[in-house]
Amino acid sequence: MKSRIITTLAQPVKWTVAVPGSKSLMNRALLCAALATGRSILKYPVFCDDTNYMIAALRSLGVHIQRHAQTVTVFGCGGRFRAKTKKIYIGNAGTVMRFLTPFVPTGVQLIGNQRMQQRPLVDLQNAVQTLRQIGQKNNIKITGRVSSQFISALLMYAPTLRRTIIISVSDKIVSAPYIQMTIELMRRFGVNVQQRGRRFTIRPQKYRATKYEIEGDASSATYWWALAAITRSHITVTNVPVTSRQPDIRFLNIMRRMGCTVKGTTVVGPWNKPLKPIRLAMADCPDAVMSVAIVAALAPGISQINQIHHLVAKESNRLRALQLNLRRLGISARATTRALTIIGRNQVLWPATIKTHSDHRLAMAFAILGLACDGVSIDEPACVKKSYPTFWSDFTAAQRLAHKQHLIITGMRGVGKTTYGKALAQQLKRSFIDLDQAIEQRVHQSTAQYVKQYGWPAFREQEHLALQAVLKKPAGIIATGGGTLMYSRNQKLIQAHYVVLLTTPLSVIEQRLANQAQRPTLLPQSQSVKSELRTVWRLRKDKYFAVADAICRV
Repeated sequence: MKSRIITTLAQPVKWTVAVPGSKSLMNRALLCAALATGRSILKYPVFCDDTNYMIAALRSLGVHIQRHAQTVTVFGCGGRFRAKTKKIYIGNAGTVMRFLTPFVPTGVQLIGNQRMQQRPLVDLQNAVQTLRQIGQKNNIKITGRVSSQFISALLMYAPTLRRTIIISVSDKIVSAPYIQMTIELMRRFGVNVQQRGRRFTIRPQKYRATKYEIEGDASSATYWWALAAITRSHITVTNVPVTSRQPDIRFLNIMRRMGCTVKGTTVVGPWNKPLKPIRLAMADCPDAVMSVAIVAALAPGISQINQIHHLVAKESNRLRALQLNLRRLGISARATTRALTIIGRNQVLWPATIKTHSDHRLAMAFAILGLACDGVSIDEPACVKKSYPTFWSDFTAAQRLAHKQHLIITGMRGVGKTTYGKALAQQLKRSFIDLDQAIEQRVHQSTAQYVKQYGWPAFREQEHLALQAVLKKPAGIIATGGGTLMYSRNQKLIQAHYVVLLTTPLSVIEQRLANQAQRPTLLPQSQSVKSELRTVWRLRKDKYFAVADAICRV
């Protein structure tokens, strides 16, 4: 497929999405299930390039695996692999190459594509060779600077040996949380690892078949959370628990530091202020670097991502690719051997085609950036199937939602809903509807006249009917009355739309309303403007905050 032209998001959206299962968890679970004896059931599997290669490789090693839409059943052989072929092709699947290296029988080769052949493996091969030699000491040392997958592979291999193995990591471990993910998953399959710092002790044990549920992939979730950040959207990922051991769950806290509102697995981009630049180390969560980089590109100021030297040995040289692609868009970026520095701005300068180097994470990250900035195209868009086969369909769903969903501005009278809504509509090139004006057109009277003649209950009925009518119109910006969303039947009408609450100090509103005697009073007893505002705010504020998807202080 040729390059894919990205069309910007028409307006901020409120969206809920479920991401595919984690390929990191899936491939670990597949191997542990194969090492067990008996039937294991993996729920909510992900069928992407990497997991498909693992399934095919295990089948080539004699493991019976049944695939279904919502489950994978693995009939474990207790690790007694019997190869059906001398060569097993695994593409550019790093976890498959590294996890299976200790287990393939003598004479069987794991064959990768050209990029896979450039990725490091020697340290792991040497460690496995040492462990296989009878009579060798039980202690083995390995570097942690290259890939945590080396250590994960040895941890999963060690219990199958006939002696206790001690693995000592000689230096700081990159992507260290992935080690904890491996240890926890092994525990779920009945195998325990003792850890003291960078020293791991594993006695001979048998894996036990079990049922295991694959979490949604936190790495995939970072793209949608980044979308929320750069487009002022409200996005919830439903199937990644905040308690997950996946390293990229840390991305939520990074978004909070950059100025987003984060609650659970919902991220809301900042409405009334720019994103904040950030300086941080990401040795432990390298797969999220691309998502942080695109948010930093639109955060005015200097951001620096440190301790990411291992990005050069991923599916592409991601460090260099990030630098070059950001520069193509007019964003100042500089990569060194250990860090990426980005000078962010409010908008990219130039249209550009992003060179993905067949790297799924580069393609997805820059596609998200293209939803906020004009002129982005993605080459080799099909490469996303390595980890997220349904990415483009989810991407299109977000774009379509922006053409169906209204953006509703609410808040106290006098806060500036109409003024803000008109400016936002002009910025986004969307239609604007003032609900109070729509009501006046229905009743052919001003609000003050109608309320004086018929009372507030009659006005609220007309307001409800007007809201029903405007919500049927093409998606745009709607400014409600101050009391519109205080009523449950109106709240039900707008549940599928994106509600932004405008707030400002009551003293500011008081000054604005002081000379507007034509507005009808909201309370039965006559009060000063100041007193009425404070009373109404006290009565309404909880409902305002309950109904709001985002808050904008003006």
